[in-house]
Amino acid sequence: MILGIVTGAICAASGAGGPILVMPILTLLGIPAHMAVGISLFDSIFIALPAVIGYLHAAAGTEGMYVLLPVLLIAHGIGVFAGSKNATRINQKMLKRIVAVASIAIACVKLFL
Repeated sequence: MILGIVTGAICAASGAGGPILVMPILTLLGIPAHMAVGISLFDSIFIALPAVIGYLHAAAGTEGMYVLLPVLLIAHGIGVFAGSKNATRINQKMLKRIVAVASIAIACVKLFL
């Protein structure tokens, strides 16, 4: 419960996505990387739904949104399906390293650009 409150507050204040914080914290707590990815993706549902509602409300009347939205949903669905089918093929140690390097790289880009 405390982890959820703290990460939620940090994400709301900083604009960082929840899984960006949750996944590394879960692996530090000893949860296997594949499970931590799954938990953080499930967590992102509860972040994404209110965000989508807000964005759709703000973009009401924008014609390009209605063209782009189906394309994005289909592409996202393909990515989710491909990722879930191939997730077990990725070594846990390698997965941790990929997430760590990507998180650090994204943080550096955000800090300096």
